[in-house]
Amino acid sequence: MSKMDEKKRILIVDDEKDVRDFFVRALSSDGYEILTADNGDSAMEILKSAKKPLHLAVIDFMMPHSTGWELIQHIREKTVHSKIPIIVFTGLLASEDMMDKIRKECFAILQKGDFDLESFKKTAREAIESVEK
Repeated sequence: MSKMDEKKRILIVDDEKDVRDFFVRALSSDGYEILTADNGDSAMEILKSAKKPLHLAVIDFMMPHSTGWELIQHIREKTVHSKIPIIVFTGLLASEDMMDKIRKECFAILQKGDFDLESFKKTAREAIESVEK
């Protein structure tokens, strides 16, 4: 990524500031431009006003205001970013029916309790590359 305009932009949506800060540090060091939102509603505002394309969204599934699932549906149905890959980040085990819905709409589902930074970075790279092919 030699030019500034080639930076890939990732939206991180999590209601926990420490989690957002962690992702900002981890992904910025790999050359990504990071946008953050602390809930689904503020993420929708960012999506609506984004002047440049987004390349990936990392979304906490359980958040106040709009849930992760509501945000995923909003992205898929109502935004110019409807094709971006989404990685869901969750600490909860959802019902099998909900997991199937998430799998259909998202590139990956990662469990908070089973988190590995290098594995996450690899998944993020693969998600971004999946759209570029």
